[in-house]
Amino acid sequence: MSYVDGFITAVPTANRDAFRSHSEHFGGLMQEFGAMRVVDCWGDDVPHGKLTDMYRAVQANGDETVCFSWIEWPTKEMRDAGMAKMMQDPRTQPNAMPMPFDGKRMIFGGFESVSDARRCTPPAGAADGHELSITRLIPVAREKLWRCWTEPQLLKQWFCPKPWSIAVAEIDVRVGGSSHIVMRGPNGESHDADGVYLEVVPGRKLVMTDAFTRDWMPSAKPFMTGIVTFDDEDGQTRYTARARHWSREDREAHEQMGFEPGWNAAADQLVELAKTL
Repeated sequence: MSYVDGFITAVPTANRDAFRSHSEHFGGLMQEFGAMRVVDCWGDDVPHGKLTDMYRAVQANGDETVCFSWIEWPTKEMRDAGMAKMMQDPRTQPNAMPMPFDGKRMIFGGFESVSDARRCTPPAGAADGHELSITRLIPVAREKLWRCWTEPQLLKQWFCPKPWSIAVAEIDVRVGGSSHIVMRGPNGESHDADGVYLEVVPGRKLVMTDAFTRDWMPSAKPFMTGIVTFDDEDGQTRYTARARHWSREDREAHEQMGFEPGWNAAADQLVELAKTL
């Protein structure tokens, strides 16, 4: 299951807009560092307790609002690596990103998930519960991310999480064009992935499926349709990758195979490569 960092802060009520702006910027960076989800909440129905409460926890005064935030990571290992990147990145330092609240009174901690009710229901926005997806705001031009998806020599450098690698990447990026990718594992494992492109909007959208192979030959067992979009957002790129499966069983199987940590690790590699272009 995922790993979660939780935070409680006391934010001057007058700083609501500044808090939201800071949250959006910080959230985009944390997704770049590997976070799956970053949520910041403004206090609305926070009761005062007789013995203790959230106000006492952060020593909030009358002109401050208690805010609750959390960051969700695929694994604790990815969280530790992401937090290390955050601490070293000059964009997150106090002089570059001053906090709109008193950080000395912030309380926080890391938590291992023991239950996740989302596993019992379709993910939000998923068509009939068949969809899995990741999204993040990336400070790289979408044209560079597009190149990493559509140029074979670049695709081979990031497409599957290490220690796996891409041995073969033959892609014909056009509607009806085929793709043939061979993945190699560290112990000699091999996995072939074949499909065709259903939609190609240069620089903005790719749709591909394994339901067909070269020349529209039906595949033996369709598993998913992939949808990748690249959208401009606040001078950065909103990158979203979706996997829509033929059945709920296929979606659950993909989840058990490690969809979230695997696709997020590959996205980390994508970002690092795109930054060098």
